[in-house]
Amino acid sequence: MNWIKVEDFKPKEDERVLVYRPNMGDLGISVVWGWTVLNRAGEKGITHWMALPKNPDGE
Repeated sequence: MNWIKVEDFKPKEDERVLVYRPNMGDLGISVVWGWTVLNRAGEKGITHWMALPKNPDGE
């Protein structure tokens, strides 16, 4: 998995994703719904996102 620039491509509206906000320092990575990235990336300082990894087997 790789980080994707918000300006290059945005996630699906109903997709949960990891996001990166460089202005938040070590706390800059969080899980959000895709609509947050689609509609509020600039406002929230989100610059990159990536899909969540799959759950471990058997979980």
